[in-house]
Amino acid sequence: MDEAALERALAPFRLTAPFTRHYPGAHALAEALRCGLVQRLAAGPASHAALAAAATLPPPGLALLLALLRGAEVTQPDPGGEALSSGFRAALPHLALMQAKLDAAALALPDFHAHLGPLLRDRAGFMAQAQIFALYRYDLALREDAAALAATARWMALTTALTRHEAPVLLALHDFSATRRLLEPGGNSGEMALHLTTAHPALAVTVLDLPAVCVLGRRHVGAAPRIAFDATDLRQQPLPQGHDAVLFKSMLHDWPDAEAQRFLALAHAALPPGGQVLIFERTPLPAEAPLGYAQMQDMLFHGFYRPPERYAEWLAALGFAAVAVQPVALDVPFALVSARR
Repeated sequence: MDEAALERALAPFRLTAPFTRHYPGAHALAEALRCGLVQRLAAGPASHAALAAAATLPPPGLALLLALLRGAEVTQPDPGGEALSSGFRAALPHLALMQAKLDAAALALPDFHAHLGPLLRDRAGFMAQAQIFALYRYDLALREDAAALAATARWMALTTALTRHEAPVLLALHDFSATRRLLEPGGNSGEMALHLTTAHPALAVTVLDLPAVCVLGRRHVGAAPRIAFDATDLRQQPLPQGHDAVLFKSMLHDWPDAEAQRFLALAHAALPPGGQVLIFERTPLPAEAPLGYAQMQDMLFHGFYRPPERYAEWLAALGFAAVAVQPVALDVPFALVSARR
């Protein structure tokens, strides 16, 4: 573990957390980003007249928005009108992370509001009622027509934005310098592969995912070297051989226990002796930690997140050795579980 790199990777989550924690202020921040008010203030303090023009808001609307932003400590009064707070200025380089969290929370809020009872009591009942699962239509990703690509692109944009900020954490936790060929089942747009191959010029990554995902992934990575896509339905075929590591990043929680265990068994069968399997996943939300608006989507999926020790047990039962668990706290708990064939 590179502790200095880990601290740098975790800093964006810590700096942005205060501004995405409470719904009224966070929702106001999302609107302020949409209408350009934050971008205008990023250039320096501005008069209320200049802000009203930049955001195309009437004075009463601007006054309400500023009241909400001040309450969230995003802005503060300034002799010239309004300014960003010092805390928000420190978080300003990480606007993309804040936007990703706000987008995810906005998608989850209606289901949290309407179906909290089933969410707490009956996961199957909640899944039958919640609308969030209509976003993640993996069945559509089996096709490559325009409608399937458009539907798949909606959820890929969100997962890509989150992976962009989670990837540096994985790179700090694990040394990939000895890895030459890595397979990433469920590798999505290739965003993780971009980070891995940029950090390690001797590393090549194959992303294995559904057909529509691979089409969009190739567009996302463009001409980036050493990244390949394999359009494969992991439920139907074995993993390709010839890789010295297999990475499951935020993928196994999508599947029931039996399927997740089978995917790990496929990794065991595909890896050579000494090959490595890595699982980088969200873990259950802790009861003692306060949860906020930014964790809204994770609250909806809380029943799908497994303790990392369960993955460790499964790996040991498959015959993997040197099983290790490294927990790490982003804005939600994660863990890296690693093992050798």
